[in-house]
Amino acid sequence: MFPGAPYETESISLSGGDVLLLYTDGITEAENAAEEPFGVERLEQFVRENLSLNAQQLIQSIYSKVKSFCGGNLHDDATLLVIKANS
Repeated sequence: MFPGAPYETESISLSGGDVLLLYTDGITEAENAAEEPFGVERLEQFVRENLSLNAQQLIQSIYSKVKSFCGGNLHDDATLLVIKANS
């Protein structure tokens, strides 16, 4: 996408029950009325509390939680990708 930009590759192995969550900064930087960001810690906690959900349900739940947190006004892109390894 950006000629000349340095990119690195890495491989990981997922075990049963592992969750890989990829997201844009519009998720973690979404702010509430007090201008407090949703943040990585809140996102991690929410995912840990909802590990029983399948990948699609987890995406929908995270998106709903973030929208609720910021009063329904997302001011940036909010993209999520969840990969959940089968047990």
